Amino acid sequence: MAPPAPPPPKRPELLSEHKVLSMEEGDSPAVLHLVAEESILGGNVVDVSQDGCLVRLARPYAVRLNAQAEVDFHLCGLPFRLPGKTSQMHGRQIVEIRFTEMSMRKRDDLSLVILELIQASKAAEGTA
Repeated sequence: MAPPAPPPPKRPELLSEHKVLSMEEGDSPAVLHLVAEESILGGNVVDVSQDGCLVRLARPYAVRLNAQAEVDFHLCGLPFRLPGKTSQMHGRQIVEIRFTEMSMRKRDDLSLVILELIQASKAAEGTA
């Protein structure tokens, strides 16, 4: 009897925890597209993780919860347009978006950039 085949290699967990990258105000301009409402709202990404982000809107807006949305922003010069759903409002200007239906490639790209920025931030703190 042949020995059992080894299990397939696991895809490395790029972010072992749900790491959140806090952005400096204005560092990452964003555009929030509310699909059903056909609304386009400007703002800035405040926090981002591989699961979602917080967007501070330029103006107060009553965003409907669980609305289909897309968020456009750049990290390290890489453009991201990620699908999600609005999950919570913090006041009238901060919208929490939970990413949905993200391809593995987009998830990996986002995770790598977040990890890179977190490491750069830690290195800068160590030299300060």
